[in-house]
Amino acid sequence: MVEFKKVRSDFIRMARLAKKPSRKEFWLSIRISLLGMVAIGLIAFIIKLIFTLVVGFTPPTA
Repeated sequence: MVEFKKVRSDFIRMARLAKKPSRKEFWLSIRISLLGMVAIGLIAFIIKLIFTLVVGFTPPTA
């Protein structure tokens, strides 16, 4: 029961400190997320291209 009270108090404290992000912070986080997705996609494309050109094998997709 002590654990539950501590978790609940920690959650309440965190909820009080949380704030809605400004428009500038929101768009910055969207741009960073999109940039990360593009980077991961580009890396995956390059790896698949290398496999196709060098080995002549296309790795199976999930």
